[in-house]
Amino acid sequence: MNRRQKLKTVEQTLKVLTEGKEEILLENPLIASLLRMGLTKYLFGDTVDKVVGKIKSSKDDTESASDILKKAGLDVKADDEEIEDYLEDDKLSDEELENLGVEDEDISEYVSEEDFSFYTRILKGLGVPLSKSNYFFLYGIAQSEVTKAKYNPFATTMKMPGSKLFGTNVAGVQSYSDEKEGIKATVDTMKLKYYKSIVDAMKQNDGSDWESELENVAEKWVASPWGTKTLMPNIHGYISGNEPKPKAISRS
Repeated sequence: MNRRQKLKTVEQTLKVLTEGKEEILLENPLIASLLRMGLTKYLFGDTVDKVVGKIKSSKDDTESASDILKKAGLDVKADDEEIEDYLEDDKLSDEELENLGVEDEDISEYVSEEDFSFYTRILKGLGVPLSKSNYFFLYGIAQSEVTKAKYNPFATTMKMPGSKLFGTNVAGVQSYSDEKEGIKATVDTMKLKYYKSIVDAMKQNDGSDWESELENVAEKWVASPWGTKTLMPNIHGYISGNEPKPKAISRS
């Protein structure tokens, strides 16, 4: 199975997910295993969270997910422990990330392990590739916003059950009660219709031309209602060779 065929398999499975055909996923052991694997470079959000438990309970434990994938002709380097860690959002080493399809190990060098996990889970929630262009895009937003709001590096204003207004800001930026709430608020906000073109662009950002991908998605962000006006200088700096320097995510 060549790369084009592999990508076609991923696209077909994505289509099944978006149509909500969970029964097909559970009946097909290959697709179920692909789902457990995270479709290598692709991370999924709420849709997958709802069915992972079903897949784990229905899968034949006599054959591992990686074994099934290899039999199907997919080049899988990750072992089953790495796959389980991946699904559970545990911290992964650079080698494990590479095995799971993250080929640019340097993307995690600019932030702490905790912050890298935070950004990874945002990408997972949006269902977009773990690519250099997508990580650098998130780093650029955080570096431009420079907010001290708790668990809210993008200065999101969406209210959540445990959130509180950050300071006295008139924009309504929220401080969130914990990491999970902050990630959900960010993902839910970015999934609003106002930002559809941004998420659509992120879904195409496979890292094959990360500079162009990064500039394109950043321009869409600036043109959106969110419109962080200081974003483009940071993005152009990254493309020119500057290291991302996002402010550490506030947790207290």
